[in-house]
Amino acid sequence: MKTYDTREEWLVALVDALRPVFYDSGLGLEIPAVRVSCSWPSRSIRKRLGECWHSKAAKDGSRHIFLTPLMDDGPEVAAVMVHELLHACLPDGAGHKAPFKKGMKALGLEGKATATNAGAALTKRLHAVCEELGKYPHSALTLQDAPGKKQGTRMLKLVCPGCGYTIRTTAKWIETGLPTCTCGEEFTCSQS
Repeated sequence: MKTYDTREEWLVALVDALRPVFYDSGLGLEIPAVRVSCSWPSRSIRKRLGECWHSKAAKDGSRHIFLTPLMDDGPEVAAVMVHELLHACLPDGAGHKAPFKKGMKALGLEGKATATNAGAALTKRLHAVCEELGKYPHSALTLQDAPGKKQGTRMLKLVCPGCGYTIRTTAKWIETGLPTCTCGEEFTCSQS
């Protein structure tokens, strides 16, 4: 078992180790040259575990695969890699339509085409691949303590106890005095 110093070295080795999985699928799919990296997706960082950027997006025409830094379990990373490599094998713009669905079933991926997971046979194979590669040299990040935590709203909710009408305003305006509702009751500040 070889050990890898960087995530990217491990991911490159994973791509090579997955070539037989694609060959054995019977689809005649060959994994093209891809660049792989551990990186945040372009959007939906809590939901997207991986992204495949096709050749049109890169100046040199290469495909790029990015896997989220929220994962550090080798077989889980490998399952996401299979999903993204399937995208890389298909023509640009194929998305999650019929060719992808056919490919995912042949490879042993299950679930919705947009959120696959490895079936039992593929899981067994991915565990064997990861045993050969050794531990994925990455420690998963959590979003809980991420730098630049999203600021909560500055607007505070005011509720009329008489009719339930709600408005929002800033703490600055509340300091000058709470407004009166059209029904005649004074608004109260709610914490939600």
